[in-house]
Amino acid sequence: MATTHDLVVVTGKYTNKLGEQKNKHKNIGSMGTRDDGSIWIKLDRTFNPAGVPNEADSDSLFGNAYPIKSNGQQQQAPQQQHAPNVNFPDDNPFN
Repeated sequence: MATTHDLVVVTGKYTNKLGEQKNKHKNIGSMGTRDDGSIWIKLDRTFNPAGVPNEADSDSLFGNAYPIKSNGQQQQAPQQQHAPNVNFPDDNPFN
């Protein structure tokens, strides 16, 4: 069994420092092939699909499969970055 892809869903949006709107991603599992050519999928047991935005009010969701590089390194999916929380001051009293 060889792992060939990472399974990823978009969990929301954020605005980067340049003012561009980007997607937040979550890796929810992997996909691969068996020796007989059949495809397998392994999902993260803690993934809750109810947390994925559902703007179309659909009973299903879309995900992406990103290939894993052939040299054994995982292809870099877009990094999940969090927008700064404006409800807290920048100075951290716990430093």
